[in-house]
Amino acid sequence: MRVPARALSALLLGALAGCVTPALAQPRAAASAPAVVLLRGAPDAARTSVVLERPGAQGPATVLGTFPHLPSSARHAALLRGPSAAQPVVLAVAAEIESPRGGSYHSALFRIDPATAATTRLCGELADSSRPLVTARGTVLVQRGRDGEDPAPELTHRRLVERTDALRLDAVDPTTGALRPVWSGRGQLAFLATALRDDEVLVYLLQDSGSSLLRLDARTGDVALVHPDLSLARDFSYDATRDEVVFARALSPSVYEVASLRAHDPSPAAITPRWRSSSDHLMPRVLRDGTIGLSLPADHGLGWLPRGASVQSSPAVFAPRGDGSDALLSESDDGRWIALRHTTDRDESVVVAQRRGGLAHPIASTGEVIEFVGFAGGAR
Repeated sequence: MRVPARALSALLLGALAGCVTPALAQPRAAASAPAVVLLRGAPDAARTSVVLERPGAQGPATVLGTFPHLPSSARHAALLRGPSAAQPVVLAVAAEIESPRGGSYHSALFRIDPATAATTRLCGELADSSRPLVTARGTVLVQRGRDGEDPAPELTHRRLVERTDALRLDAVDPTTGALRPVWSGRGQLAFLATALRDDEVLVYLLQDSGSSLLRLDARTGDVALVHPDLSLARDFSYDATRDEVVFARALSPSVYEVASLRAHDPSPAAITPRWRSSSDHLMPRVLRDGTIGLSLPADHGLGWLPRGASVQSSPAVFAPRGDGSDALLSESDDGRWIALRHTTDRDESVVVAQRRGGLAHPIASTGEVIEFVGFAGGAR
């Protein structure tokens, strides 16, 4: 599949940290972790299973359903509230046909419903490697589009010129698959960055003219400019209590920053620096209480940056699995548990850990690709 060079640069940025040495947290006793929903499948498989399991508990996982895809396809998903916590509805995106000539829109959206034991294909022409986004009100949005014409050779000679595609953001009825256009435009990428309040979402738009940040109302289609020039940014998350968007960006080839801005300030919203480092994989995520989790420099695990910390502050070390690169993925509804992806030079694993106390339950992969979807009882 084709990934635009500038989009790749924007989406491969990340991680902030301080120069601290973490201590390996030692598990003390078994703790009852909340159930989680995962995607599990072999790297070259043509189907992936959606499973419900409780980290740290004995016994096999519960298979909620499966969905088809091309072997080696990226697989991403989001949760819809189901009839119960034990029966969450899963919306999964995966490639369904080959992508000729570097094409970008050959994936489909599937609904996996454990209540009916059915998998339903809802729609196609989704952006490859994208994931569905569910708004605070429960509207399902997807990134779709059509490949544009490749730039003429004389335009690309000795300079980078990206293809311009027809981009769409559509609302999908998760029962029928009916599509409702919400936004359309032209460019290289219209990325559903994070849900805001009500039916609003943040969109990171990449075009020939640069990168901008938009606020889109999925109910009305109204669009507001949040910031007109936010190049090389990624890892967006939303603090609903303070109406702040937290993200990472590159300031130079050797300086990276965790920053925030107000989601509903007049454009351009003022950017507030939160922390800086030479590390290029920030992966910040803001939690409900305003604490920002980020991956510490030199791969020393997860650190906490408290709300209100200055640029000169040092994150507190958490690192429940010790050294490694830790991407904070989600927080349980009660705020007691988090999920993270822990990566070392030897392996990668999903870990569910207590927010305080450091008890951590790694999820065994047995050679499978594992994608964390969410806490079964709900998450943010």
